[in-house]
Amino acid sequence: MSNVSYYEDVFSIEEVARILKVSRRYIMKLIKEGEFAAIKIGKEYRVPKSVIDSFFNQAVISPFPTEGYGYGIWAERTDLPDNSVEYVNKIREESNKKSLSDIISEAEESIG
Repeated sequence: MSNVSYYEDVFSIEEVARILKVSRRYIMKLIKEGEFAAIKIGKEYRVPKSVIDSFFNQAVISPFPTEGYGYGIWAERTDLPDNSVEYVNKIREESNKKSLSDIISEAEESIG
């Protein structure tokens, strides 16, 4: 019987940030909020490959909820309708009928 154990590959925070194309700061935020598992060794964190794989698989299996997907980029604006979900869903429904440039033009006109 062998005492050899298998350990999966681990990545530094910098490597994870490059893989996911986000900032190192964002990865640290996810780790500190418990959204992204990591192993702390001294002052350094290491992320197992399986965690990165799960992160990608989660996005494929369960897409963002409709309510939060499109409106987040406008969350700080005060000049938009109060019912953000309804507004975004309306834009989504109309997007199937119009070109992107038409939708953008109409949105700009309604705001201005």
